[in-house]
Amino acid sequence: MLRKNLPYDGTMMELAYKKKRKEEGTLYLLCDVSGSVAQISRMMLLVTHYLHDLLPKVRSFAFSNKLGEISNYFSTDNPEAAIDSVLFDWAGGNTDYGRAFVDFRKLVHHDMNRRSTLIILGDARSNFHPARAQIFKALSHRARRTLWLNPEPREYWQVADSDMLSYAPFCSKVERVSSLAELRSFTRQLVQTYN
Repeated sequence: MLRKNLPYDGTMMELAYKKKRKEEGTLYLLCDVSGSVAQISRMMLLVTHYLHDLLPKVRSFAFSNKLGEISNYFSTDNPEAAIDSVLFDWAGGNTDYGRAFVDFRKLVHHDMNRRSTLIILGDARSNFHPARAQIFKALSHRARRTLWLNPEPREYWQVADSDMLSYAPFCSKVERVSSLAELRSFTRQLVQTYN
């Protein structure tokens, strides 16, 4: 018996280790589709459609004066039709980021965890509604990282109804993204972190 166990340093059994599988986190995308970002909303939604095709767990939300989940819109192979439907159903109305974060918390608060990534696509202009930065802070702390893509120049982030400076301290990264090339570059980096 001992002679048979010599290859195993005399132990009576062969030890096998199970490799722990790393569970992938969910990517949550919040896209402002209000009038103030109308020029860039289509581009943002196109990237949202693209991410649904590339990554395994993506949940998307659109908002102007209220927020709702739009993940099912992107189950189609026709991105233009999906984007038109999202804009028809969710665009219009005065943007209220504070309310959007309240709505988002109701929908996903128990699902978000430290494997989640939260991305906000929008200008943070809330038409002087309460920013509710503490709600955003709580959401951000539940995620592994929070990224904000703002199409406006940084010097506008503290002007008039912009709440960007209230939200920025709770983000892992805040970037100005105002062109397709910049959005494509960001998306490429994001996908690489998931591979």
